[in-house]
Amino acid sequence: MLLLAVPYTNSGQDSGALFIEAQRLEESRKEAEALKKYQEVVKVQPHHIPALCKVSELYCLIGSRQQQKQSKIEHYRTARQYAETALKIN
Repeated sequence: MLLLAVPYTNSGQDSGALFIEAQRLEESRKEAEALKKYQEVVKVQPHHIPALCKVSELYCLIGSRQQQKQSKIEHYRTARQYAETALKIN
């Protein structure tokens, strides 16, 4: 008999830990790293409204600092997409 070990992960717990880590990064003014971590939360739990809102917020914040107009527009469009996703879920 062959048994395969498959690790069990509780995505709720994982997303919670990721969210807390993202908050800590954001509090440390590491917005780009926090953004990536919030995006990981959304990847694990696509309906995580607080993470969707934070991704949107950080895209706006980072976008506002962009020097090139096209980069600003791309950041703002992405922010809007995440915000609209959160609104649809809510």
